[in-house]
Amino acid sequence: MSFGYTGIRNERQWKATTGMSQTKFLELSQAFGQAFEGIYGCSIQERQSNSSQEATFRSYEEMLFFLLFSLKSGLTYDALWRYFRLRDGSTAKTNQTNALPILKAALSNLGLMPKRSFSSVEDFETYFAQHDTLLVDGTEQQIQRSKDNSVQKAHYSGKKSHTAKMLVISSVARTILYISRSYVGSAHDFGILKDEFPPEKRWFARFKIRLDLGFLGFSDLYPCKQLYIPIKKPKKQALPWKPKKKTKHKHHNG
Repeated sequence: MSFGYTGIRNERQWKATTGMSQTKFLELSQAFGQAFEGIYGCSIQERQSNSSQEATFRSYEEMLFFLLFSLKSGLTYDALWRYFRLRDGSTAKTNQTNALPILKAALSNLGLMPKRSFSSVEDFETYFAQHDTLLVDGTEQQIQRSKDNSVQKAHYSGKKSHTAKMLVISSVARTILYISRSYVGSAHDFGILKDEFPPEKRWFARFKIRLDLGFLGFSDLYPCKQLYIPIKKPKKQALPWKPKKKTKHKHHNG
């Protein structure tokens, strides 16, 4: 395998390829291995020795690195298999699909798996009880363009690349606490929010909320303790504050 975690040289590269530091990666790889053995009932080496096929990844670290890199980079499967010298794009997809439940189990065992849905407002409030302020934002990940024209049309978002969008709720410390299901096509952040959290319920009433300009109109639909949102500049008008004037420096002849 020509591309892997052993070639990463510094913390900047670790975060660029996996989204975490080397220390965090190694900690997660231990939990990943435990989750693997919990699911399959044997170690990765034992599972490979009982298989007639050549192993794609020979360690938990290799498998975890492939999965994190595939999720972080957003590369298509046709690109991933070349990076990792797999058989083809289908093999890359199969390996990602098989590794995802292991990562989910590992994160759940560590208490780090973000919530994906809420049964009620009470469930929502209980889950976020330790947080006074919540950051709500939309995020998107590039997905492979389908060869099926009808699927392409359904996934088209108005951009050159096809993406899946999700709603994310984080703590002030930037810990991701909730991720919505994926939306494809021309989905917008505020539309996803209204779909995931119907406005007729008081989801955010007990919290301070931080948003960006993609959620204009939030205060009209959702009560909250306090709302932090940037001010949009009105057309042909100045912002409601005066910018600081630049101080001119006088030059004195020596």
